[in-house]
Amino acid sequence: MAYPQQAPRARRPYAPRPPQPKAPPPDPVPKVKTVGPEDLWVTLQSVRQLASGASKRTAAMAVPGGVVINTCTRGAGYAAEALVFVPGVALQRHKTGLGTIVPAHA
Repeated sequence: MAYPQQAPRARRPYAPRPPQPKAPPPDPVPKVKTVGPEDLWVTLQSVRQLASGASKRTAAMAVPGGVVINTCTRGAGYAAEALVFVPGVALQRHKTGLGTIVPAHA
């Protein structure tokens, strides 16, 4: 018994999907409200490892009699901060926005 031959099926023409609208990227900086002067702390050094996301930042703030130095280390799942007062020094600001600790004038 012979089966009747069927005509080959016609293929549907390829139609690419229409582009889906992309969601806007999230704000990289959260919106916050700042109260008081914003330029009290001057960055001395800032280092970030792109592969691991770890970062280290050292900042200083001039106070009467010396400088307060803040160090902050952050990584995956941990954070550490330290504050120290250094008497008898001053904070020198540069045009770049960074700073240097220098001896205070007597």
